[in-house]
Amino acid sequence: MSRWAHAALSALGLVAVAACSPADLPAAAKNGDVARVETLLATGADIAAVDDEGATALHWAARRGDAALVHRLVAAGAPLGVGDERTWTALHYAASEGHADVVAVLLAHGAAVDARAAANFTPLHLAVINSRYRSAELLLRAGAALDARGMEDRTALEFARNRADHRMVVLLEGAAGEQDR
Repeated sequence: MSRWAHAALSALGLVAVAACSPADLPAAAKNGDVARVETLLATGADIAAVDDEGATALHWAARRGDAALVHRLVAAGAPLGVGDERTWTALHYAASEGHADVVAVLLAHGAAVDARAAANFTPLHLAVINSRYRSAELLLRAGAALDARGMEDRTALEFARNRADHRMVVLLEGAAGEQDR
């Protein structure tokens, strides 16, 4: 049976679903098992359930770069501002991993562009530190604060300069010039 047929039958109560633990939804997303995610959602799984790392299904979908699943989870009510044990939101992971399509979905649904994680890192800091140019560009277009200071009291621009990432420096300086106008 296809995963979609299984999900549809589960939604109608025509397929028995084994009892699940609260961590099953994050585990299914972590494994990229969209059919299992759909089945769990259809049977009332807690969209905000966390695993032993404090990660929700949305965290895992963002880390994996699965924009369609991110969209589905957000549509099902997944909380955007929840941090995991590292205090990272789904947007932090998407920006850090360079999943620009996921960054775009999260921002379109209202994720906080300047959410702070441990050491005061914002998603922009993580995009810059990991040379995720497209993600940084999307965050800047969404209004990411250029003056936000993270670890060692550095801005994203200072991190880019320290890493000698010329392309990122040009992007950030251009955005700073736009903000000054």
